[in-house]
Amino acid sequence: MIRLFFTFLVFFAFSSGVFSQITWMQTNGINSERVQALAIDTSGNIYAGTNASGVFITTDKGFSWTKIDSGMQYKNTRALIVDTSGYIFAGSSGGKVYRSPITPVIWTQMSSGLTASDVRSLAMDSLGNLIAGSYTDGIFRSTDKGVSWGKTTTGLTSGTGLSLAVDMSQNIYVGGFSGKVHRSSDHGLSWTPVNISGVFADVASLAIHSDGALLASTLGSGFFRTTDMGSSWTEIGGGFLNSGVRGIAHNHAGDILVAAGDGFYLSSDLGQNWTYYNDGLTVPSLLSILVDHDGYVYAGTYGGGVFRTATPLTEINKEDYPPSEFSLLQNYPNPFNPETVISYQLAVRSKVTLGIYDILGREVAILLDEEKEVGKYTVRFNGESLPSGLYICRIIAGDFVKTIKMILVK
Repeated sequence: MIRLFFTFLVFFAFSSGVFSQITWMQTNGINSERVQALAIDTSGNIYAGTNASGVFITTDKGFSWTKIDSGMQYKNTRALIVDTSGYIFAGSSGGKVYRSPITPVIWTQMSSGLTASDVRSLAMDSLGNLIAGSYTDGIFRSTDKGVSWGKTTTGLTSGTGLSLAVDMSQNIYVGGFSGKVHRSSDHGLSWTPVNISGVFADVASLAIHSDGALLASTLGSGFFRTTDMGSSWTEIGGGFLNSGVRGIAHNHAGDILVAAGDGFYLSSDLGQNWTYYNDGLTVPSLLSILVDHDGYVYAGTYGGGVFRTATPLTEINKEDYPPSEFSLLQNYPNPFNPETVISYQLAVRSKVTLGIYDILGREVAILLDEEKEVGKYTVRFNGESLPSGLYICRIIAGDFVKTIKMILVK
């Protein structure tokens, strides 16, 4: 067990931003590691993939880490994902994918039919189809949790998969060189180009925002957003995120968080304005980012291990203006198992009804049915007694009515 000692660094925002204070804690237990990937399981355990030492796990929010590399021959871990059935998958620079149960962690190489020399990204859709993106050797697909792989080529104009993401409708996106992005609407069998026009840099990271938009970062050519599955792209960030964003995350409030080559950025208005929180990151070159179930943010660095916020972002002194409009945010996490958080806000005092329904419109649960004052609220929903599937959350607040889709995966 590696014990971590934290250095507290207080940072007051120097530009007009939504957070007046952020305190980072630098972990010293793995502070010489290059942390290229971060992942979290349903119990809140966090996994860190490194360039030389395999994978580490923390079960106590970073206060201690354990190295878990038994059975892992190629330890340069580029990608990590955890599925809801109890498996962890790791992609390595040796062109291998490893799989392990969450407990005990013993890695098994799962590379039959996988001819890539360097696995850079991993993603899984709600049906359990596992996609692996390589540096130059193509995109691969497994329907049996990595036991066997097949190369998927139909419609692809690039053999590079630097980044992967799966949206609410189970469209799969893969990012490659020179602004290339492809979309699959049939679980990875075929692909359609949805490139970012005029961009010639690598698409290093893809992520789905809580509002359903696809976010894409490049290494030196900006940060982009699309709300129409890649048919059109809008640059966000005003061009100042050109140092290269390698990791994207969001919290349940919808704040966009990015790990950039020169530090940590945050936007609370869908990328119109950004605040740069860098003091305290003694190794400011960031490679990966993750938000845990309680709102703590973890950043993997280039040779400096993992940093963590001292308190959840939701609890940091955030300027508290009354909401000017009604909204229902996408639940987080999503997909979920078994619990998720639903956030909404009211512009005026209203009678609020918040309900959950199945895809046939049948009522599953009424979470709220009462008068509420102006403000921002969160509600937890537990689907432990429900089967896996697509569910609808609907809010009615006066004349405001909105629905969101939620995916329960067990």
